[in-house]
Amino acid sequence: MFREEAVEHKRNGWKGRAILLEGVPTWLVCVLISLLVAVFLAFIFLGNYTRRINVTGEVTTLPRPARIYSPTQGVITQIFKQEGDEVRINDPIMRIDTNTSINKGTVSSFQRAEIESQITTLEQIITKIRLAQQNTYKSLETQKNNYLSAYNESTQILETARQGLKKMSGSYSSYSSYLARGLINKDQMNNMTYLYYQQQNSLLSLETQNQQNKLRVSSIDNEEIIQNSQYENRIYEIEMQKIALNKELIDIDAKSSLLITARSNGVIDQLNFSSGQMVNSNDELVDIVQKAPQGYYLTLWVPNESIPYVKLNDSVNIRYDAFPYQKFGQFRGLIVAISKTPSSLSEMARYQSAPSNNASNKSFYRVMVKPQLNEIAFKHKKLKIGNGMKAGVTLFLEERKVYQWILSPYYDMKSSVQGVASE
Repeated sequence: MFREEAVEHKRNGWKGRAILLEGVPTWLVCVLISLLVAVFLAFIFLGNYTRRINVTGEVTTLPRPARIYSPTQGVITQIFKQEGDEVRINDPIMRIDTNTSINKGTVSSFQRAEIESQITTLEQIITKIRLAQQNTYKSLETQKNNYLSAYNESTQILETARQGLKKMSGSYSSYSSYLARGLINKDQMNNMTYLYYQQQNSLLSLETQNQQNKLRVSSIDNEEIIQNSQYENRIYEIEMQKIALNKELIDIDAKSSLLITARSNGVIDQLNFSSGQMVNSNDELVDIVQKAPQGYYLTLWVPNESIPYVKLNDSVNIRYDAFPYQKFGQFRGLIVAISKTPSSLSEMARYQSAPSNNASNKSFYRVMVKPQLNEIAFKHKKLKIGNGMKAGVTLFLEERKVYQWILSPYYDMKSSVQGVASE
């Protein structure tokens, strides 16, 4: 009873009756497998799949907002406009003080005082030159009037002498006939001849004196012109020195205090600094949005390997970072513009959403998307999208059969092992 074989038989023996279940029919297994294979083949041969990529974008307006950057380092001392204020071209927005301070004041104040002193001295010199010019002109005018009066008197005397000589010429002719008739002697004739030639010499002297007076008047006129030109040249040289000093004043003002003005008409969207803050060169100071922008757009950056499949009027899905898609969902948009050439690094640098590094040496194309909605309804409120808002966008690219996507590694291998492409 306690043999080892009996104990082993007791331990391994069945406690009850064994019941065998009927198995699944073979034909049913074959039908199910055939159905699964048919569904799978129908899926891979008849089904389509559209490849898609996710890119980042940035909300902007057309025309884009005008961003004003600081040209130098300094401290903001005055702000003339606030956010929401309307501005026009050349309206002052803020003033930046770039002056250097020392113990006794600012450097520009000393430079300005010195230059203003030089300008005052030059103005005094110009005043003295003007006074000397007037005195010289008066002196020359006095001499000219004197010589002109002498010329007029000598002209009258000369005319009288000419009339007297003409009468004496008639008398001289009469004396010649009297001598021939014997009415006078030779002494009388010689005396008349002497008087006649003496009168001619006097007339010649008067004519010489008259011409000298006339030439002197002309000489004084020329001297007036020369003297006036010399004075004007000296004044012009001093005026040029004043202009140079005024330019230095402008440079000092530009270096010590810089006025930031609006470069376009619009509304101030954002002031990035307040009065008393320090700014560095190339810091963004102000954003100016056109008063009536032509709607909002999304600027996307699409890599070159995907741009051939992007077409105008294609639909895209938009997810705004400010409105999480888990709560607000996705929004529809349409592609309205595609750049023809790759974007340069300088162009991409003007957008915050652009790829920051180009280590892969990829080329990116700029794509503009028009959102279907410019505002989002949430709890009876209208939430508007704003300029500079970032968003993720899903682009739908080429569509292929499922089996083509499955065999895509084969195509890659085929292109790597095939020979020279035929024409």
